[in-house]
Amino acid sequence: MKSDNQDMMGMGMPNWGAMDQDQPKQTGRILLMLRGRYHWAIILASVFGIAGGLAGFYKNSDEYMSAGQVQIRSTRSKIIYDVEDQMQSNNFDAYMESQVALMKSPQVIDVAIRDPKWRKAFGELPKKQSLQIIRESLEIEHPRRSELIDLYFTNSTPERAVAGVQSMLDAFKTYNKQQQDEQDATKINFVSEKETAERDAIRRLKDTRTYLIKDYGTETGLIEQHDAYRTAIYEDKIALGDLQDTIKSLVATVGDNTTPNATGFSDALVYQLAQTDPKMQLLLDQKEQAEAELENYSLKSLGPAHYNVKQAKANLTTINQKIKRYLLSGRGITLDENGLPASQVAQLKSRERLLEEEIAEKEVQAAVMADHIIQIQEINDKMAEAQQDLQDAQTRRETLVTESPVSSKISILNSGQYPFEPSNFDKRVKFAVAGSVAGMGFGIGIVLLIGMADRRLRHADDAQAGFKDVRMLGILPTLPTELNDPEQGAIAAHAVHHIRTLMQLQAKADPDSGVVYSVTGPAAGSGKTSMSIALGLSFAATGAKTLLIDCDLIAGGLTRRLNIEVNMPLGQLMHDLGYITQSQLREMQLAVNNSNTTEIDFLTEKAYATTQQIEHAFELQKQTRVGLMDVCSGLPVNNAISATDIKDLFVLPIGDAKPHHAGALSPEALRALIANVRKQFDVILVDTGPVLGSLEASIMASSVDQVVMVVSRGDQKSITFKSFEHLYTLKAKIAGVVFNHALNEDMQKTSYATMSAAQSRLPEGYKPTAVLDDGQTERFGPLASAVASYGSVKKSDSTSAA
Repeated sequence: MKSDNQDMMGMGMPNWGAMDQDQPKQTGRILLMLRGRYHWAIILASVFGIAGGLAGFYKNSDEYMSAGQVQIRSTRSKIIYDVEDQMQSNNFDAYMESQVALMKSPQVIDVAIRDPKWRKAFGELPKKQSLQIIRESLEIEHPRRSELIDLYFTNSTPERAVAGVQSMLDAFKTYNKQQQDEQDATKINFVSEKETAERDAIRRLKDTRTYLIKDYGTETGLIEQHDAYRTAIYEDKIALGDLQDTIKSLVATVGDNTTPNATGFSDALVYQLAQTDPKMQLLLDQKEQAEAELENYSLKSLGPAHYNVKQAKANLTTINQKIKRYLLSGRGITLDENGLPASQVAQLKSRERLLEEEIAEKEVQAAVMADHIIQIQEINDKMAEAQQDLQDAQTRRETLVTESPVSSKISILNSGQYPFEPSNFDKRVKFAVAGSVAGMGFGIGIVLLIGMADRRLRHADDAQAGFKDVRMLGILPTLPTELNDPEQGAIAAHAVHHIRTLMQLQAKADPDSGVVYSVTGPAAGSGKTSMSIALGLSFAATGAKTLLIDCDLIAGGLTRRLNIEVNMPLGQLMHDLGYITQSQLREMQLAVNNSNTTEIDFLTEKAYATTQQIEHAFELQKQTRVGLMDVCSGLPVNNAISATDIKDLFVLPIGDAKPHHAGALSPEALRALIANVRKQFDVILVDTGPVLGSLEASIMASSVDQVVMVVSRGDQKSITFKSFEHLYTLKAKIAGVVFNHALNEDMQKTSYATMSAAQSRLPEGYKPTAVLDDGQTERFGPLASAVASYGSVKKSDSTSAA
């Protein structure tokens, strides 16, 4: 199955794929510029080619080349550590390229010209001259994925060529060694500074951690004390809950008739309670024993961090908590303001308040300790990270110190071979060939410049330059204003009929839908309007119901030349004036379309409007002109189409539209118009403005079935090419190109030339058929007049609207 592009090429359509690849084709343009000037191009190319070849061969004298070779290993020799400059192949290639660039750098060259070998061979030359010699004579190559660099030095004497290679190799090795030593020293200093910074960071972290745990002895002591506080808080909350339950039970039994004492529990009260409460007495005994044990440790000079001291403190804390919980359990007593035991409810509520305050204080202290624990953990993590960084820095420094003294990775494999024969014979031949080619190109270029100076279309081939996939529909001759020569008229008419036939052959076959063409050109004056009228006459001559649409809002040439004027329908005008309603308008339209009555008779008979209103609307109707823009705004298309004097030829004029109305054109409205007229006409020809100069041309190009491009001899090439490219961007289907105002030599290449012989067989005194009157002939132009006179165009029997 053929592809879409192949099908399009077979129908003379653009091959979009080929256009994208080479648009426009430069080879075709060059041949067009050389056409008619080939002999001059050959002569000038031969003369300048010989001169250029001789000049190229004798441009250079004998030269000698000495070659050297240096190896740069990917790694240094290992002593203990694996050094970091081991590189993968891709990275090593980049490194080798950087070494080639370094070898060509001013720094290395400056070292080379101070080398004793260079001074011995070249003498004491100025620095600028020495640099110039090296830049012109030195050539360096590096094969990919190789450790080798090849160095070539060319000079007029062998001795200087060898000295140049040796000086450059020695300078490169010396400079590279200096750079490597400086880099290693810089690295060692940097790593040493890194070590110092990490040690300082570790010291600061340790100081911070010591500050956080100074009140707890050790980090473990902080954690244990925090856990003890959390346990005590938990137990106090249990005791508080039990106390609150007791208070609720007691209040429910005896009532709440006493205010709690806010003085708390004194030691006297505790000892008083112990005298009557054996359990309290036992707790006080345990407390005194724990305090004595702690005092004993103090006399032994045991510090707070000692394990026994910590255990004794924890035991004392536990006993104190037990005493408080026992007092708050409801079995202790509370004294009133007179020192007498208060009521039981008051005592319990006082204990409840004290217990809540103690829990709050412990939670604050526990929160502080928890925050210290978190900070210490963060400090420990940072210290571990800093220790690892310090260890890495120490290892790195030791590696650099140990491996730096290793000898350079650079080895000189070839310090420069002595050349015995000149090395530039092949080069001189290449210069000769290059000079010859340049000379021939110069000669041809002179001829091309002459061709390029002419920026106009001269021949039909110019219109297709670079657009070979666009079919040449036809070539039209240059016709005089008054066409009196029957031979010229017959050739022009035959050319138009030939173009129309090609358009019919490649048109889609759909009996229920007409074919829509857009006729346009690259610039004004190309003859597109004359072509539109001529094609309309040609299609009408075949019996195809043809509609011409004037879509050139700037020039309006089609309407002007056909002298077409269509007025607003009387009923529509009266509706717009408010004289009749919409329903009355529809009733009148049905009556007029289905009977022989007129709009005025209908209105008079139905008395839908007064005589004055009808006369007023009738006078206004004579002043209105409708056309394309009115149809796009909603006017029924049949109300704007006019028949012509030619059978089967109809026109949709431009009406009262002006150039500034182009901005109001809607692509959707134009597409709806095209869809409507497809159903009524076999062929629709749309005359638009130039491709690059009008909005309507772009809209129509993307909406119609095919576009006919009319170009004229004398049009600018650049504008023509841009017009084609603009149509390609719109994805327009180009039917082909018509070349207008062609010279006789272009016409002789076409089949139209046979019409001259056919004219000789016509009887003497033959006169063409007079279809158009003198006024129409002048307005239509010579091309349309030729088609009307030398064809089957017939007069219309009626001039009624479509």
